[in-house]
Amino acid sequence: MREFVDLAFRELGMELEFVGEGVEEKGIDRRSGKVRVALNPCYFRPTEVEFLIGNPAKAKAELGSEPNTKFSELVAIMTQSDLALIGKQSE
Repeated sequence: MREFVDLAFRELGMELEFVGEGVEEKGIDRRSGKVRVALNPCYFRPTEVEFLIGNPAKAKAELGSEPNTKFSELVAIMTQSDLALIGKQSE
């Protein structure tokens, strides 16, 4: 998740510094010093797992599917889509 959050904020022109550990970890905007990301345990799944691991080779073998979008590109697409939605809501 940290990589996803870091890429999303970079897409917004912000660089985060992560401080703390576990549920106390926060993402702080290096330029402004504001906390931009904080964990809230109320959003954890009841049976939170430490690691989720996928196997793209299985999707390729069974479905003939290969990714054609890099992770960083996907984060950029998602971030820009959310910005567009926010813009539409404020109109």
